[in-house]
Amino acid sequence: MPFLKGSIDELKQKNPGMMTLIALAVLVAYIYSSFTVFGLSGNNFFWELATLIVIMLLGHWIEMKSVMGASNALEELVKMMPSEAHLVDENGETIDVPISQLKKGNHVLIKPGEKVPVDGSIIKGYSTIDESMLTGESVPVEKQVKDEVIAGSINVEVSLLCQTKHLISVTIY
Repeated sequence: MPFLKGSIDELKQKNPGMMTLIALAVLVAYIYSSFTVFGLSGNNFFWELATLIVIMLLGHWIEMKSVMGASNALEELVKMMPSEAHLVDENGETIDVPISQLKKGNHVLIKPGEKVPVDGSIIKGYSTIDESMLTGESVPVEKQVKDEVIAGSINVEVSLLCQTKHLISVTIY
């Protein structure tokens, strides 16, 4: 049933894929095998059909389990992101604002021990950044002016002034 429902959705979107292919195989094998039971000469494929369905359902279950695991991991990463940033305005004053209010090109102050709120490039300062949560690299990376910083990494030593690059809003379904 999941393959039949999935194929209907794929066909409604005019984008046939794996679900349509499996549903077609199941329907053809079932209809042909049903005719062989009622007198059509040939072999029936009920055992093969049952095997196909079991293997495909198992594969679909494993796929959905891994997708949910990845989704849960993304949710945990999003929870670890800071909710506010230290925006530096044109007058040099620092204002704490929600990350959602930042725009491309804003200047953001990142103090030692804080997480980098958004992707950007360093315009003032020199520090080491711990990117282990994102890249798996165990040693903090030295960063200087014009180097890129990644949202979610941790500024280890000295305050940095960064210019925001591309801002991406994250929505977890």
